[in-house]
Amino acid sequence: MKARLRRVFANPKSLILATALVVVWTIFVDQALKGWAVGLETPLELAGIRFSPFENPGVFGGYLADLDPWIVRIFFSVLFAFLAAGVALVLYLLRHRDTPLLKTGLIFYVAGVFGNVWDRMSTGAVVDYAQIHLPLLNEMAFNFADAVVFLGAVGIAIALFREGDALWRWKDQRKGYWIEPNFQRGFAFTLMAFGFAHFFAIAIYSFVFLKVYVAGPTGPIPSSRVVRDYLFGLAVIETAALALTFAGSVFLSHRMVGPVVAFGQFVDRRKKAEAAGAPAEKLRLRESDAFKSLLEGIADRIERRE
Repeated sequence: MKARLRRVFANPKSLILATALVVVWTIFVDQALKGWAVGLETPLELAGIRFSPFENPGVFGGYLADLDPWIVRIFFSVLFAFLAAGVALVLYLLRHRDTPLLKTGLIFYVAGVFGNVWDRMSTGAVVDYAQIHLPLLNEMAFNFADAVVFLGAVGIAIALFREGDALWRWKDQRKGYWIEPNFQRGFAFTLMAFGFAHFFAIAIYSFVFLKVYVAGPTGPIPSSRVVRDYLFGLAVIETAALALTFAGSVFLSHRMVGPVVAFGQFVDRRKKAEAAGAPAEKLRLRESDAFKSLLEGIADRIERRE
């Protein structure tokens, strides 16, 4: 079975075809089961599972079902589409890796996602029909597409352990993502701060705008004016946010690229000084520079060899 999967996934065209077939199969079975469930006149109990259809405008298991239907229909459809696109990108990047279990899990995951996206894009809600009588799950309802998503997620989790060596080129032992923890944490927190500041500014602006236009003393306002005014203010805020993000990116990249450039200049100066028989200058970096310890260690080794 695994050898057959390897042959299928070794060819990009076969991988695309397999993904398409699983997606079509998932949608077909999912829609057939939903049609069957909708046709039930009374709830059906089978093997500890209660089958009773109802529309779920929320997400997995019925959560967030109390949100406005249009918010769910647009926002979550776009979100699922991005997730599906991300999985497709990962499949493309893994096309030459020997990871049949991981690719199978990803294919089932994206197929299940498309099964629910199909409903959300067409009707704005998903039909759930299965309830399992287990602790913590009694209030949750599922459908076939949810089961396919879960199956794909389990396959991905298992593959990360069983096919770990194939995911890293040349059996690289650097399998952890924390290579330089202090630098990585600082960089990640800085990006998170930029993202949160952007989100916070948009949230405050949207709240104040809606409060003024919906509950303000001016009375009813034409929808065209609401959209125009909101987009104008949003454009101003986004322009300012992009300008600040650009400035922050220049600052961060300066701290990362600057010491590398300084190290390159240090090497060039040592070569010229060696050719001229003159003493060479030492590497000078700022305390806030990234990779300071690493570059100074390499410079020290160069000096000791000479």
